[in-house]
Amino acid sequence: MFVAERAAGVDFLGRAAWERRGAQEEQYLWATALAPPGAEILSMPVPRRGEPPARTAVLPLRFGRGVLCPPSHRRAEHVPSVTIGAVPVLEEYPPADVEPREWLLLTPCAVSSALEALECVEWYAGRVGLAVRHTVLKRGGRIAARQ
Repeated sequence: MFVAERAAGVDFLGRAAWERRGAQEEQYLWATALAPPGAEILSMPVPRRGEPPARTAVLPLRFGRGVLCPPSHRRAEHVPSVTIGAVPVLEEYPPADVEPREWLLLTPCAVSSALEALECVEWYAGRVGLAVRHTVLKRGGRIAARQ
């Protein structure tokens, strides 16, 4: 995904589903991205899901650059390593009975300021609204049946 050609002005943001290997074998992206201290603090509303009530998550805003290496099962294809922007979102002091927010957002864009990192977090947090719209179209609007 990171090495595929894109049209000019087309960028994307994704979330790492698991820890990813960095430039050296012993280096991983979470550790690289968490290395700089959080310069700013972000307060993010967390809506109620099931039992836990709605709350506000307090997150240090961190960002950095890293080198993403291809997965080991793709080495035979000679997929190159790529430099990416990384925004770790890690809730350091969540309430005792809730799972903390923990995301590693990755983008081919340079993330070089707190404002750009905040924009990435807002983009990713906005995915919930998009998922709801998609579900409404798919189930309620029966969009697939109209094709």
